[in-house]
Amino acid sequence: MQKWIACSLLLLCSAVPAAAQAVSASSQETSRIELSVGYTLVHSNAPPANCGCFSMNGGTGAVAFHLAKGLSAVADFTAAYNGNVDSSGQSLLLASYLFGPRYSLRNWSRFTPFGEAFAGEAHGSGLGYSGTTGPATAFATAVGGGLDFRANRHVAVRLLEADYYFTHFQNAVNSRQNNLRLTFGVVFGFGRR
Repeated sequence: MQKWIACSLLLLCSAVPAAAQAVSASSQETSRIELSVGYTLVHSNAPPANCGCFSMNGGTGAVAFHLAKGLSAVADFTAAYNGNVDSSGQSLLLASYLFGPRYSLRNWSRFTPFGEAFAGEAHGSGLGYSGTTGPATAFATAVGGGLDFRANRHVAVRLLEADYYFTHFQNAVNSRQNNLRLTFGVVFGFGRR
């Protein structure tokens, strides 16, 4: 938990010098393709009954292709890990590949809020997901949004991306895992729209 706080503070502090620069129309042009990478914290309830909540640390990488004003098609890849789930001695690696639309509200300021809805699959390894409770691959979806701070036309800091992150792995109770996914990172823009 301390690692993600330190990473977040480092990213925020790196945005301060960029905030001192003057905003120009050319710095707000939309890139045709955006590549984002970041630290991800997943708060999960994978073992059902009495919450069984725990956190996993990992990373997210995504590629966004701008289709129209504010609208992008996104491919999102996340992997998160916990080496000792609820002090059980069992580990869990959760990886997902999700696809869907993102709408960004670009208003010529340095801050760009966005909303997104993705669907795809998740793969679980460890914690019984390798065969005893069912298939290791299941349906997954993420719905949420976030806020980017644009340093210039090619670089932005993802201040926060927060998603309701649902997975549908089989278990003995309800085969549903309701998770929270928080991501902090950097966005790189390529090409002009």
